[in-house]
Amino acid sequence: MNCLVIGLGSIGIRHKEVLDQMGMNTFSLSKHYPKSDKNYHNLEEALEKIDPKYVVVANETYLHLETVLKLINLQYKGKLLVEKPLDFKMESLSVSNFITFSVGFNLRFLPLLLKLQKFLNNSDLEIFLVEIYYGNLFSNWRDASRRKNSYSSNTAKGGGVLRDFSHEIDLIFWLFGLPKINFAYGTRLGRETFDSDDIWFISVSTDKVPILSLTLNSLDTNKKREIRLLTSLGTIILDLEHNKFFTEQKQTSFKVSIAETYKLMHGNILLSASPRYATFDDGIRVDNFIYSAENVRIES
Repeated sequence: MNCLVIGLGSIGIRHKEVLDQMGMNTFSLSKHYPKSDKNYHNLEEALEKIDPKYVVVANETYLHLETVLKLINLQYKGKLLVEKPLDFKMESLSVSNFITFSVGFNLRFLPLLLKLQKFLNNSDLEIFLVEIYYGNLFSNWRDASRRKNSYSSNTAKGGGVLRDFSHEIDLIFWLFGLPKINFAYGTRLGRETFDSDDIWFISVSTDKVPILSLTLNSLDTNKKREIRLLTSLGTIILDLEHNKFFTEQKQTSFKVSIAETYKLMHGNILLSASPRYATFDDGIRVDNFIYSAENVRIES
């Protein structure tokens, strides 16, 4: 199967490598690399010559909508994955052109989180409080040479932890239901980004959870990614960084890492009759949460 990856930043390269490993015939579209039989500089030419059945949009966040509109105008009708978040600032968009429209929330394929999802289906379970935390120093995932120039560092290019770390927002919807924002604080406190926000604290409530806090930052020198639940059946802790699930009775470790979830996600989109991937509507819900948080936030 011919696949096209648009954008060859770190995430685009990862998508291309995974698709190659899956046996796909993968091409790319990136002006940052020389034009070749495998890399194109013009989308129309790439679609005409490759005739891809699967396109992955992995360019800068602020280019996502523009790229999808181009694909629609060029009558691309295959399967589409757009990296998270969509950041589609428009009231309506028809994506009926595509066989499937998916969003790159690959954490949905982490067995650790699938175990939690099943745990939450227990009718005897009452959730009192949930804390979701992800902190990772900006320089850990953006090298020094690109730190000030990358889209993650620039607000105008769709940067900032609220968008870069939006996996956790998708997990709120997916695991705990529709959130109502009660309080939001977000700003730039560090000095590693050009001007984008590097810390957020958001308090929400859902039908399943009366108190849920979300903390995202690119300031933590001790990388931590965790979900903690206080429930009627005891405390549950998920350590996403070390792939461990803790209850008061036992600890369970999982072998499938976050890196391996990309393969599971692509396989689900391309091969599975039982979709688990995030849909267009899921992506729009995350977008609207981000915009709402930005509208109600308190800044220093």
